Amino acid sequence: MKLKTMQASVEFLEIQKRAQADPANIQKYVTETRKEFNLSPYWGNFLKFALQHGFSTNNLAGAAEIVTLNDLDVNKEYYYIAVYPETSKRDVERAYAVVNERYVERGDKKRSRTSRRFDMEVKAAALKDQGLSSQQIAEQLDTEDVTITADMVPDLIAKGQKKIAKSKT
Repeated sequence: MKLKTMQASVEFLEIQKRAQADPANIQKYVTETRKEFNLSPYWGNFLKFALQHGFSTNNLAGAAEIVTLNDLDVNKEYYYIAVYPETSKRDVERAYAVVNERYVERGDKKRSRTSRRFDMEVKAAALKDQGLSSQQIAEQLDTEDVTITADMVPDLIAKGQKKIAKSKT
């Protein structure tokens, strides 16, 4: 909607003409456009291109920006998705698919989903490390939604310890 409004705006077309005539100062025109149309930082990179070359709403992939971070400690790139007021849930889902594909292409294993009991298992293992008995652990883990008895605790502890050990590798 903002794109169509800007495309039809005399103010935008004037800024665009000035930007095309003065490409060395493109950032000045980006800032002016953002102020004129009350746009978030998301629009910065997009406007650099749009002011110089024009734009079509048919060529946009979405409003989620994928930011690349270099982790020098492990010599890998990681990604996060920047979400601005213009970003929709669908934009985030598309960006996530791109990021996930990048991880798969470079051979990183996909992050697995956790079971519903994951938190409970890890907490049981941590409580066991603190020296609590199975009965005491069961009392701490028992809730309105999930009933935990003392005889269930050893299994929770074993699974929790495996998950903790696996996360260290």
